[in-house]
Amino acid sequence: MTTAVGVVERPPWLRGAERVANPDSAAPHSALPPGPLARLMTPATLTWVAVACGIWLRVSQFLTDRSLFLDEAFVATNILSRDYAGLLGTLEFDQRAPLGFLVAVKFFWESLGHDDRVLRLAPLLASIAGLFVFRRIAARLLEPWFQVLATTFFALTIPQIFYASDLKQYSLDVLKIGRAHV
Repeated sequence: MTTAVGVVERPPWLRGAERVANPDSAAPHSALPPGPLARLMTPATLTWVAVACGIWLRVSQFLTDRSLFLDEAFVATNILSRDYAGLLGTLEFDQRAPLGFLVAVKFFWESLGHDDRVLRLAPLLASIAGLFVFRRIAARLLEPWFQVLATTFFALTIPQIFYASDLKQYSLDVLKIGRAHV
């Protein structure tokens, strides 16, 4: 776009780059026009929106209450057919899972009732906690707009959403790795 004097004017979405190139500019550091939307569209707000979307997707997947897959049924059989001390032994059906995961699932089963969703509650809670841990890691390591991008990718990753409602320890693994870096 050119003006009457022949000066090329940048499109609105690139005007923020001019302010970065010229830090003495008095204009705010946002390519958005001033107003209520511009005040809401901060990296911090958008990062929390990504976390909220991730929680919503995980809970939605959890509430579908699908049947247990064969692998999940094997884990459930191991948990439900043993007492707490029995969880220390080798699991049947060639299954492996951390003791903390097995104990948490058995505790929820005994405390909250006998339903497939109760079996999957520990992975759901671990996946949701993983979102908060990841947001914190991103805030510590990345620039604000890259925090938004990274947190959004993590929140919308399909395997992470699926594993939040899977009776396997994968969500807990992600949480443990994240906690090690916080």
